[in-house]
Amino acid sequence: MARANLIAVALVAGLATSSSLASKARAVEPLALSVQFSWSETRSLETVTDLGFTVRLDRAEVTSAGFALVPCADQKNARRVSPGDPAILRIGHFSGALPNQLPLERLESLTARRPFVIEGFDPPDIEYCEAHLVMGAARGGLTLTIEGGYRAPGDETWRAFAAATPEAYGAFVPLLSPNGETFRGRLGPIRSVSVVRPAARWFDGLDLRTVSGVAIGHAVLRRIANDTKVTLGP
Repeated sequence: MARANLIAVALVAGLATSSSLASKARAVEPLALSVQFSWSETRSLETVTDLGFTVRLDRAEVTSAGFALVPCADQKNARRVSPGDPAILRIGHFSGALPNQLPLERLESLTARRPFVIEGFDPPDIEYCEAHLVMGAARGGLTLTIEGGYRAPGDETWRAFAAATPEAYGAFVPLLSPNGETFRGRLGPIRSVSVVRPAARWFDGLDLRTVSGVAIGHAVLRRIANDTKVTLGP
């Protein structure tokens, strides 16, 4: 994120040397974005996995640590890794906050019906290519906890399960325009950001009859991060 600091300094310096007072006032006008965080596809609290398991969520919580818009200049110099790379896990904690970052430090219910909104997010109006989100609890805490039940394929009996992980995990995800296309560029007239975490695939690939709660937590945490959709709007 050091380059983001340099970009912000360069932007301010450029504004200070502008010869037009009117254009300077327009350039420093706050963007004041409204950022809405919500969960989708958990209203019924049940989902069917690709292996045929019906999964019910009774209680599920995750700790969000931060959200950022990533400048294209940072993206070009960042190390790109696959989602399964165990050496780095695409993690990035927030120490303080640059203008393009939102520290969240918020415990969220995965089954909540109402989104929460942060008003007045004012990142520099430079070129952005993706978003970065991080989930992680304070040292010694649990990032993700799940309690629920499942029915195996062909079995009508509900069986209880629990999952948890203390891991922290971060992911880079594409920015989407209002029509769903990949967005790369300046924010310009953008005034809202919608961050949605779909739930449909969280338990795909998991045989809940044999997999441990730690493995479930590990897999679900990554699915939440990597499947997040970030859409920009007017």
